[in-house]
Amino acid sequence: MSEKFEVKEGTFSLIKVYPENKKKETSPDFFGEAKFKGVDIRLSAWARLTDTGKIRITGYIEEKQVQDHEKPTDAQLNDFLLTPAVKAAQAAPQPSGPDQFEAPEDDLPF
Repeated sequence: MSEKFEVKEGTFSLIKVYPENKKKETSPDFFGEAKFKGVDIRLSAWARLTDTGKIRITGYIEEKQVQDHEKPTDAQLNDFLLTPAVKAAQAAPQPSGPDQFEAPEDDLPF
């Protein structure tokens, strides 16, 4: 059984993204992560040929955002999305019928 790979301080790891697995043509050719001075970093890289035919890898780095919560389930999303509408409908004033008519107060200032 393999253990989860961990990037150690001062190192990085890149994984090749094959063309058939790319979401878009412009998606990165490689993705990965690094750790530098205690900061977790996300990497995206593209391989291109220079004018002289050499391979050049350029990329983008960004600080990895820590998520304090797990991805919500479909039931949790539905509850979140539908609950405000249900509560608003329940809280909306109900139309009054003839038997629910309240007489105005006589001490109105006008």
